[in-house]
Amino acid sequence: QPDYQWQYQVRHERDVTAQSEAIDALHNYPEPATRKALTDTIENEQVYYKIRCRAAH
Repeated sequence: QPDYQWQYQVRHERDVTAQSEAIDALHNYPEPATRKALTDTIENEQVYYKIRCRAAH
């Protein structure tokens, strides 16, 4: 998938497994938009805490 689809998935998918998969894939796309998507995930208190921790590392 292109990076923008992974970014969309990590932001909008509520399934924890899908979010985790997207975070793993985004580590291969070192771009500002990816950094923003991961930062948004970390700062979103509605996201499961383990997903937020994965996005931070």
